Amino acid sequence: KACNLASEIDESYAEVMVSPILLAMGRKKEALVQANVAAKAPGSMLNSYALFALGLAQQENGLDKEAVVTWNVALARWPRNARLLQAISGSRRSVYEWQEMNAVPHHRQIAKQLAFCGRLYSELKLDERAAECYRASERIQAGPALANKLASLGTTSPEAALEQAKAAVKANPDVDLMTATAWLLLQMKNVNEAMQWVDRALVADPYDVKASSLKWQLCGEQKDYVCLLQYRKRLGLPTHFNVAEYRDVERAFKEQAVKNGEGLAMRELDSASSPKPPPIREVEIVPLGNRMPPEMDHLADFLSTRFLGLKISVGSLEELPRGSYDARRERVIWDELVDKLRDQPGRIYVVEHDLGAYAGGFMYSRFDPAHARSVVSLSRMRSAIGESTTAPTTLEGDMLKAAQNRLRSQMIGAVAKLLGVSHPCTNQHCAMRERRSVNDLSLHSPALCAAHEKELTDILAARASN
Repeated sequence: KACNLASEIDESYAEVMVSPILLAMGRKKEALVQANVAAKAPGSMLNSYALFALGLAQQENGLDKEAVVTWNVALARWPRNARLLQAISGSRRSVYEWQEMNAVPHHRQIAKQLAFCGRLYSELKLDERAAECYRASERIQAGPALANKLASLGTTSPEAALEQAKAAVKANPDVDLMTATAWLLLQMKNVNEAMQWVDRALVADPYDVKASSLKWQLCGEQKDYVCLLQYRKRLGLPTHFNVAEYRDVERAFKEQAVKNGEGLAMRELDSASSPKPPPIREVEIVPLGNRMPPEMDHLADFLSTRFLGLKISVGSLEELPRGSYDARRERVIWDELVDKLRDQPGRIYVVEHDLGAYAGGFMYSRFDPAHARSVVSLSRMRSAIGESTTAPTTLEGDMLKAAQNRLRSQMIGAVAKLLGVSHPCTNQHCAMRERRSVNDLSLHSPALCAAHEKELTDILAARASN
């Protein structure tokens, strides 16, 4: 019943769970049918569990050879997936045993959440509730609860908290205890020793959020700009600044916040790595959603003056294709959307929603060179630091003008790509520049650089002569 309710909200996630539930109920044939449906659904090759569940359903129905083939196909896509490796090894387990194994990797996250819950209750002086959260966290995994207790104690008695933290981490080298020790040392201005503990934590878990955050703070405290550069490089952030440019570390922190926002947009293939788009006769801009966004005012007129001889129009408002919006991720999914759009060349679709992919990450726009189509998202162009905005967001004044400039710059780049102009560009003001953060969308008047302007002129001239 719960799965059926979940399907109404997000069928792509819930459908994958139906097959194991049917197996647990003993309805093996129905489970196999459902597993086949889920494994063939769009985007299923981005979900290892869909193929794992299909192999399990095949095995439970006596189709052992088919199960091995399915799991081998999945392993080609996810060669390090522990569950698939265990399945292919030949060890048979019931669906209940597999589910228990599947839950183990989530235990630490649950323990961390319960520990943080305890800390919040402690700050609110609700001691009984705090104690229960801490007990529940410790039952799942030792470490996170004590780390949060020590952090709370550190606000009033840092020396006592640090002494306990060092003793605890010696007995249990847990990442949360390491970061708690580092944080306490930072509060006591012992930056060098704090850095040693953060580095130990990152060796144990390179993706630990708290350790990464402390690393950035400690680099700043040490005014170690090489450290800052290495940190940014590890996260895939721009590393263009240098010591002379950032004597004041606060400026570096502000630059980080503006540049990064909620992260960097997914990368797109350059023109050399993409197929050449088919010829287009005209460009039609199609808004998808429930209204005509104000950022699109006079858009066709603006573009027509920059692409002389090319017919550019704004089409009628269309509904967002069913199934393309993922409520769980709160964004339109490119993998779903691209298959539901008309395949006539020369269309640029504008969505107000955030745009992303099953693989994770967001996009300002996406180009489909095989069909000469594009999708442009308005969501993160509206925010000063690139945060996502909801579909009906309406801006006014300077913010509207900035968002409109960003959209127009994106549209110049989108139309130019449809015509076959090379990309990306290294000029920071060029509309063909790769957009990874909102600051890459220049607030200057949208335009092409001299080199790309000449390339476009040559392409338009060739079109006119034909």
